Amino acid sequence: MELNEFKIQAWDLLRSISEGLGSTLQHVDADCGLTAVQMRVLRSLKAGDKTVGMLAKSMGMAGTNMSVICKRLEKEGLVYRSRDHQDERVVRVSATDKGRELVLRSERELESYYQPLWERESPQTAQTILAGLREFDQLLKRLNAPQSKE
Repeated sequence: MELNEFKIQAWDLLRSISEGLGSTLQHVDADCGLTAVQMRVLRSLKAGDKTVGMLAKSMGMAGTNMSVICKRLEKEGLVYRSRDHQDERVVRVSATDKGRELVLRSERELESYYQPLWERESPQTAQTILAGLREFDQLLKRLNAPQSKE
């Protein structure tokens, strides 16, 4: 396969996967009164606090857009925002108890809705998908690695 054809097919599949994931989570996120992006922020804070920059980078967004999202979440009492003690330009974000509870509730709703459907899938299906995604991730890392100019 030519590189350009690979690029076109990869982008089309990634867009379709992203839309599919969004649709899968959309009804639960909407029931929580949040947008998909707001819920992704809360889910990513489940593991611990992050900076606005880290959140923005992980979601492929501009830092200013992420700041706006975090301010809205703070207004709803779902996150705390605080300045970093060593560098005042850096804003750290952490989930409040209310935010963590909302994530747990959404996870329970997702599981109760999708678990019966997931159980119909072959265990090999998930392994194959994850193996392919890992391989694609490694390919992209190799392609983006600095090339030595000899």
